[in-house]
Amino acid sequence: MAFTMTTRLEPFPTAAGPAAGRLQARVGRHRRALRYRLSLEVPGLVLPPPKSGTRERRHELWRHTCAELFIGAPRRRDYLEWNLSPSGHWNLYRFDDYREGGREAEEGVCPRFELTRTSTGVVIEGTLQLGPFRLEESPLEVGVCAVVEAGGGALSHWAAHHPAARPDFHDRRGFVLRLPIVSASGPRSRNPEESP
Repeated sequence: MAFTMTTRLEPFPTAAGPAAGRLQARVGRHRRALRYRLSLEVPGLVLPPPKSGTRERRHELWRHTCAELFIGAPRRRDYLEWNLSPSGHWNLYRFDDYREGGREAEEGVCPRFELTRTSTGVVIEGTLQLGPFRLEESPLEVGVCAVVEAGGGALSHWAAHHPAARPDFHDRRGFVLRLPIVSASGPRSRNPEESP
């Protein structure tokens, strides 16, 4: 069984006006994994060149077009940041609190993902196992975001919700998708008194 949510991402407003384009994300919660699909259709979208050979963990993927997913759990201050680049590179970080204790997630954690380039953009799809992060038995709070590079190197920041006066994907108020625990029989609610 699975629980799936779909949302549109909106660009953060700038003095030059909103960025043009359409971004749509779908996040699916399974018992042991989180599945993610982001479709980007943006005029003048700049994509990093595809990587031939082995996909690698890389830092600063957000300097170019990059999908980002932030994953937390109720009553837990720690969270994950998962970055997927159309180049084929990726990274996964753990934070202890808001922008604190950031480090690469454990060695051996390698999300699976696929990239499909279309005539108008790109589709990024990935699967992240939840077990290594003790998230299988917890509801999830998810922030869906992206950095989009257009012609001239201009970056725009897209999210399902922008809670602050500047783009800040780490702000927990932006983790607006709520995904329940999924068991073999389907989604279930969690007693708020249960430990995460």
